[in-house]
Amino acid sequence: MIHWGIIGAGRIAHRFVKGLSYDSDSILEAVSCRTAEKAQRFAKEYQCPKAYGGFENIVNDPDIDAVYVAVPHAFHIEWVIRCMKAGKAVLCEKPMALNAEQVREIMQVQKETGVLCMEAMKTRFVPLYHEITETVRNGTIGELTRIQTSFCYSADLSNDTAYYNQPVGGGALLDVGIYNASWIAELIHEPLEMDWVRAVCRNGIDLYTDAFLHSEHCSAILECGFDRVKEKTMILFGTGGRIKVFDFHRPVKAEVLLDDGRRYSLEKGYEGDDMASE
Repeated sequence: MIHWGIIGAGRIAHRFVKGLSYDSDSILEAVSCRTAEKAQRFAKEYQCPKAYGGFENIVNDPDIDAVYVAVPHAFHIEWVIRCMKAGKAVLCEKPMALNAEQVREIMQVQKETGVLCMEAMKTRFVPLYHEITETVRNGTIGELTRIQTSFCYSADLSNDTAYYNQPVGGGALLDVGIYNASWIAELIHEPLEMDWVRAVCRNGIDLYTDAFLHSEHCSAILECGFDRVKEKTMILFGTGGRIKVFDFHRPVKAEVLLDDGRRYSLEKGYEGDDMASE
């Protein structure tokens, strides 16, 4: 049985606990928040035996095997490293850190401690993800030539205390564009160069980012934002057809359209919910 602790008790932590409930080999041992009152409310809701006012209590609890880090992005690196150094496996909510330098620092600590550390990119674990990637790799649509991704929604931009509105760690690229980037990194195995990037910014954060990248044989469009509403889709173009993936951050349906006229759907539901497989 894996005994879990949670650092941070925001919205995503609630969703994580519901996903965790589908795993019979896991149990929620403790939750921590900046205030004891909020931690106690969370613990009561999910019948969690321990509620801590202060994140360091999770790190120091000998009964905890693994920690889910769910604090705002800017604080990921500190608590991921502290947990690993305490010998606790870490599942860190995406993005793992704010930049490549911080990720390299986390990787170095992982090598030194030998403790498991994983980014909570739930998309990689939903059943349809594997079917889509396999369809690309087996050549169904020919050679991959372009990846077009768009993830835009309308956020509450009046909430100045929300994590996505913070000058450090906020912005659309870190909040939702990471899903686009994850797919692009999964499917393009060549070095990428950026041709151009444009952004709409306010108070030090990007409300909208649109970038075009290319490798030797493939190009990619990464569009993300929370100042507008658009269809959340990814289209994979190949020399013999294309795949359109709906809600690609947690997909359950995709359409394959081949140049010879064949057309069919790929559909697979979640194993519990969209976080359970992770």
